[in-house]
Amino acid sequence: MAGKILQKANKIPIIGICGGYQMLGKLIIDKERVESSQEKVEGLGLLDIVTIFEREKVVKRTEARVLNGGEIFKEIEGQIVSGYEIHMGRSWVNLNVKPFLETLGKFRAFDGAIAKDRPIYGTYLHGIFENENLRSTFIHKIAERKGLNIKLERLPLKYSSYDRLADLIRKSLDMDAIYKLLK
Repeated sequence: MAGKILQKANKIPIIGICGGYQMLGKLIIDKERVESSQEKVEGLGLLDIVTIFEREKVVKRTEARVLNGGEIFKEIEGQIVSGYEIHMGRSWVNLNVKPFLETLGKFRAFDGAIAKDRPIYGTYLHGIFENENLRSTFIHKIAERKGLNIKLERLPLKYSSYDRLADLIRKSLDMDAIYKLLK
């Protein structure tokens, strides 16, 4: 699998989220063996970052601003995205990458990285594709690279499908009778 990823790295955009972000880096260090029996593991080397695992797990909701959009997300630089973090360790960026996001709130920090010379992105932000601005931009850019012309103004979240299904079920069933059965 790593070989296929490395073969395609100059041709297609790659986005690593959380552990995927860590694996895109050069090295993962786990001196305390929090996640592995090995002290060091080489990553794919597609992002110039090093990750150091720590005992304390980061778990939090996060809002961030797209700081460097690179080839794919240039159009939404400055826009806000949100998600959540749940990871062990921290990743340290080197000179050959730019920070992808700037977290907002009391303590501002950088999250993620993008390669300077190709569309390779990493972030700790789970749920990042639930942000309509980022998701639509990504899909439009991939379609554009493939020579496809999609005309979707807005790409709805999967939840709208669930809402439509719930509405259909409510209209099709005697919900009062069901609620009485539940009591």
